[in-house]
Amino acid sequence: MIVLDLNPVDFIPESEKNEEKPATFQIRALSASQLDAILVGQSMSSESDFNTILMEKSTAILKDGLVNWSGLVNKDGKEVRFNVNNPRKSLDILPLFVRVEIAGQIFSMSVATTTEEKKVD
Repeated sequence: MIVLDLNPVDFIPESEKNEEKPATFQIRALSASQLDAILVGQSMSSESDFNTILMEKSTAILKDGLVNWSGLVNKDGKEVRFNVNNPRKSLDILPLFVRVEIAGQIFSMSVATTTEEKKVD
């Protein structure tokens, strides 16, 4: 049986795990058609290919896989809300290393296994 859970789950990036109030990102796996659209023309024969895809395609992965966030604040300490109507605009405020980490988790969740659902640590 192939199982792929498309329901959103909470994800806390490594850089936030020791924070008192960590930024939390609601993410979900990509559907097969979304994943196919992102991977068109890509080769993934090594870990460096995987990292290259994440760097080049993180915006596309996040656009479809990032559902919401909470606990994200700007330099003035004010909460930054996720723009549901324009998620790409919201992504501009995230540091690249956070974008790539979240995109990597979404990508990993998007690959179905035959016996179990992908889980977030």
